[in-house]
Amino acid sequence: MNNNMFRLEDVSSIPNSQILDMYSNHINPALLDIFKLLGFRDLDVSHAKGVYIYLHSGRKILDMTSGLGVLALGHNHPVVIEAEKFCHKNDLIDMQKLGPNRLQSVLAYNLSQLLPGELTVATLSVSGAEANEAAIKLVTKSQKDKRKKFIIRMEGAYHGKTHGALSLTDSEGFGDGFLVGIPKENIITIPHGDLSAFKNIVNDHTFSDGKNDIIAIFVEPMGGQDLQILPDGFLSEICQISNDNKIYTVFDEIKVGLGRAGQGNLFCFEKEDVVPDVVTISKALGGGKRAIGAMVTSNKLFKSAYGNRDNCALHSSTFSGIGESCAVAIETLNYISDKNFLKSVDDKAVFLKSELVSLQRKYPKYIKSIKGEGLFLGIEFDFGWISKVASISKSNKISKMANGLGIAAIVRSLFKDYDVLVHFSGSNPSVLHLMPPLIISDSEIKLFITALRSMLNSSFESTLLRFLTGNLKDVVR
Repeated sequence: MNNNMFRLEDVSSIPNSQILDMYSNHINPALLDIFKLLGFRDLDVSHAKGVYIYLHSGRKILDMTSGLGVLALGHNHPVVIEAEKFCHKNDLIDMQKLGPNRLQSVLAYNLSQLLPGELTVATLSVSGAEANEAAIKLVTKSQKDKRKKFIIRMEGAYHGKTHGALSLTDSEGFGDGFLVGIPKENIITIPHGDLSAFKNIVNDHTFSDGKNDIIAIFVEPMGGQDLQILPDGFLSEICQISNDNKIYTVFDEIKVGLGRAGQGNLFCFEKEDVVPDVVTISKALGGGKRAIGAMVTSNKLFKSAYGNRDNCALHSSTFSGIGESCAVAIETLNYISDKNFLKSVDDKAVFLKSELVSLQRKYPKYIKSIKGEGLFLGIEFDFGWISKVASISKSNKISKMANGLGIAAIVRSLFKDYDVLVHFSGSNPSVLHLMPPLIISDSEIKLFITALRSMLNSSFESTLLRFLTGNLKDVVR
């Protein structure tokens, strides 16, 4: 055994070339190839603060990704840092497996104060996928009618990559090649936002005694992969039909909750006067520093699954509810749930969308539409001849690859030429995702708009051509 290990104080002084080798050899070589294609081999981070990432080269990068939704309060927010310092100063316990946990109890109570109706009981987790796993186990364990064996999802849904959650994910082929946790024959997929399809499924699965064999429907109040917006009234109708037919409703707010969707609401589903049976939360809950999530349900539903001494501990997780994670979540919730803060998020969301719509009007040749809501927006691009190849291709793989080249050119150009970090989803690579920290200012939004306008002004076609010619070898690999 070679014990040539580094210490923490060594990390910042290791050359970037050596870090790239470590990543390739010990983490994920194929993913590194994609990072290089996008220009991210130069994303050699020194430190981060607020909405900016600082590189060892001296560059200052505007982060429009929020770590894919985790950094609602940006990097190293003072409220989060102070919460961690409070824990260290007072030697608060992190790992308590026996006895009532004070920090877990307060966090769960706070969640109950912020959620509507009877959503009062929380099961903590370390990720969104694990929160959805907890939801799957809850709604299945609580069934008394053993004929119930189906769960409904929507096309394009994303609920995580762990075995159970992956069964409900329907995007990017994430489940291909895996023995997923729930057999495929027990999963029903309906078109996104199609209320009639849901009604028909319920009717088709209803027995002569008026009961049905559907356990639950899982819904993202806004699509996390393709930024799909549900029709007005959809959530209310789903809850009403489900309640009438004893089908549980699970709303996945992991990516779009905690202020992200705007409109002055803490949760996306609050745009309608509706209360689901279960809500799952994660990402922003940890303030960008801690891995934590939660599944929240009613006391009645929780007790139907775990209500006695024999089954009360059937679901648990080793690292869920770590003390410092709960402390950070408590302070993060207090900060984000403030009505003035939520109003400021909505103001910035309106401003960003108006600027994007103005760009769309100026560049209709390049920008097809603006998607999403709140501070989770998407720019759907037309890549010219590349998009034509994608549209006429009968192969979904070739179509995605063609659009992927176009969006990769934009991501690379914004990073390399304008010091802006953005991202996209493989489920629809013609859409550039914008998920800035909720603390972003109007002036920082203007910086992004100026960069995007400059890129479009400097010949969009040349940006694509420069990307293809400069990366042909890596593209073909």
